[in-house]
Amino acid sequence: MSISADVAVTLARLRADVASGRAREIRELARLSQAEVAAAIGVSQPTVAGWEAGRRRPHGEPAARYADLLARLEQADEEE
Repeated sequence: MSISADVAVTLARLRADVASGRAREIRELARLSQAEVAAAIGVSQPTVAGWEAGRRRPHGEPAARYADLLARLEQADEEE
């Protein structure tokens, strides 16, 4: 499987945010539940819980949607 450099950077940043707890922090600052995030990106709530707990690693298209959502939530928080 071949991925672009941009996708690789996005995945690396997302995985660092998940590992550090930053992804959970962004979600909580936005006052969203894991179930709401899961519905927004098309995965199950246990998948998001697994990512946030470090039991699973985001990958593929769901990871790209998750990274996009977190970036948008973070940007909205900065604009407030």
